[in-house]
Amino acid sequence: MERYTLRDTHGEAYVIDGFDAIITGPLIKKLAAYEDTGLSPERVAELAEAEKDGRLFISPVKEDDTAFILNGGVHEARVKHIGITLENGGYGYMRNFEHVYKTCTEAETALAQQGGEEAE
Repeated sequence: MERYTLRDTHGEAYVIDGFDAIITGPLIKKLAAYEDTGLSPERVAELAEAEKDGRLFISPVKEDDTAFILNGGVHEARVKHIGITLENGGYGYMRNFEHVYKTCTEAETALAQQGGEEAE
């Protein structure tokens, strides 16, 4: 995707028009933020539709990360796969990230907020 915006030494976004004038402002900042994602308009639309349908989730961890899981306490585990659990007992992996944390401190804080016991 061709970029239309540039950034100055302070990270501020701008564009240069056909007359070599520098243009800045809120709209240019928004365009630069979008361009910084590297996503195509089609991909953004696809992600927005998935979010609207409840099919989009963001994992706090990625494969090969260490995760901290609340399950009667804080347990450290290596993430092998991220996926879904099927109702019919089929193969699946993490389906709910409600009790999965990237750091031990986050997990311990969540456990303390639950009164020391995992919420049902």
